[in-house]
Amino acid sequence: MPLVAFDAPSPGPPPEAPTSGRGPFAPPEAQPEIAAVADGAGDRILQLHEHPGFLREATSSASWVQDAERILHACLVQMARYGAVSDFDFVPGHRVFVHAAGGIRKVEDSPVLNQAAVLGVIAALLRTQDGRPIEARGDVWTKRVAHFQEHLRDREHYDFGSSMRTTSSEHRFRCHVALSQAGIGMTVRLLPTRIPELSELGIPSDVVDRMVEMVSKRAGFALITGPTGSGKSTTLAALIDRVRRQFPRKIVTIEDPIEILYPNEDSQSLVVQQEVGRDVSGFDEGLRTALRKRPDIILLGETRETCSMDTCLEAVETGHVILTTLHTRGTISTIRRLLEFFPQDRAKPILRAAADSLLFVLSQGLLPTAGGEGRVLACEFWRTFDSSSKAAIRNFADNPASLKDDLGRTHNIRWSTSVSRLADAGTVTDETMRQFALDDDISGQREIRGL
Repeated sequence: MPLVAFDAPSPGPPPEAPTSGRGPFAPPEAQPEIAAVADGAGDRILQLHEHPGFLREATSSASWVQDAERILHACLVQMARYGAVSDFDFVPGHRVFVHAAGGIRKVEDSPVLNQAAVLGVIAALLRTQDGRPIEARGDVWTKRVAHFQEHLRDREHYDFGSSMRTTSSEHRFRCHVALSQAGIGMTVRLLPTRIPELSELGIPSDVVDRMVEMVSKRAGFALITGPTGSGKSTTLAALIDRVRRQFPRKIVTIEDPIEILYPNEDSQSLVVQQEVGRDVSGFDEGLRTALRKRPDIILLGETRETCSMDTCLEAVETGHVILTTLHTRGTISTIRRLLEFFPQDRAKPILRAAADSLLFVLSQGLLPTAGGEGRVLACEFWRTFDSSSKAAIRNFADNPASLKDDLGRTHNIRWSTSVSRLADAGTVTDETMRQFALDDDISGQREIRGL
């Protein structure tokens, strides 16, 4: 089974270090307008309200943009030093931190970033939110900044996708801006620029074949589940990419933010990608409007609300395939979470609908490899196979053990079986196998230890 740190892209040759004599992590020179925001000690929400032009001012100077991009460029250089880097943290009052296979590490030769520097990096990435840089002036930039500030003020966080080209390659990011005691900070996830094949992720080949067959030929509801950082988005992207290249379909995605850009080349399908906050107001609205676009397949980046889950079940009845994710661990926890979306008196009708529409549940997690050089995928896979599988879902409220028994059938894969195979092959240690064991009890509550 391949060893893939698949929440981090393969960086290829490291980008050339900038030639500035100030060094790769030279701190930016803050402009007075931004410094006024950064130096304020009060409520950061109020600061955003009182300084609505801080991002516009941040990028009105070419030198400021170059300083912010110098910091980003230097971060990309660190990939060659630390190996499979997945994330960077930019927090006022701290040096840059990187998340690599060996854990989180402080970049010692980076400066201690002030608020102005962090805002500059945010602005530089906002400029390339659509994959190409825009001028830091004009209506497009003004609207983008206004949306960012409004969202951050109302929700205290903001997520967006961005890109950056270096001399050697193109890099794509998922950016999460949030507030803390330190100020306005950002975590940047590096995304794969090449969409991996499903077989490269460590998913067993027979599972891959079943997933592709069900999504391409049947209407229904499919769930990719796992904790944050388990590679759910990568698996979904690889599945969509396989289908779009192999079958003529109309595929609509609703994402927050858009992470992977699907190419038009070699595509049999039409893929329409929409971003929450930019193209649609929310997942539920995006899902409802997607149904008017005559899609065959809808990818819903995440299901968070009862109305979205209701709409998913309704869409399946009209002949659509719905792909979405949940932050659950294991098939039984996933069905239990499905029920939590609805009042208790709707449990049996929901289970009947799920029994008729659920195609499969793929629960996955990333485990540290025995050598400590990366992480490897372990998974649990359950699919509807026959009337017994449907009965296990339909009767879950009264007898959750029936689903546990159905998981043991040969066409499914238990989590414990997947982890044991990795341990037997020497891919993970016995200690890791015990640490990431899946606990079961008679009530059907399940938890993956260590994730």
